[in-house]
Amino acid sequence: MREDFRGRGLATIIGRIAFGLAWAKWSPDLIYALVAGWNIEKGIVDRYGYQHREPHGSTLRLPAWGIEDDDWFVWLTRDEFFEDAFAHFGIASAWREYAW
Repeated sequence: MREDFRGRGLATIIGRIAFGLAWAKWSPDLIYALVAGWNIEKGIVDRYGYQHREPHGSTLRLPAWGIEDDDWFVWLTRDEFFEDAFAHFGIASAWREYAW
């Protein structure tokens, strides 16, 4: 990312937009991802809005090729997404009227 865009909260905005588009198009029960540990350490996962995380979500060890991957499994449920989205508009409990 360009230096002049860093530190402006774009990860939070882009994450919420991506989640909203996913729910509008597919209406999943949850959204999940496998992420490298540095995403957890730097707080990127928190800024995107994922509320749950488990270590060792995917482990790949191929010593012959120098590969040592140990990713985290992160996820967010539909209810948690809507609670968070509506809370930003000051109507935290209103989403329940529109729950599927």
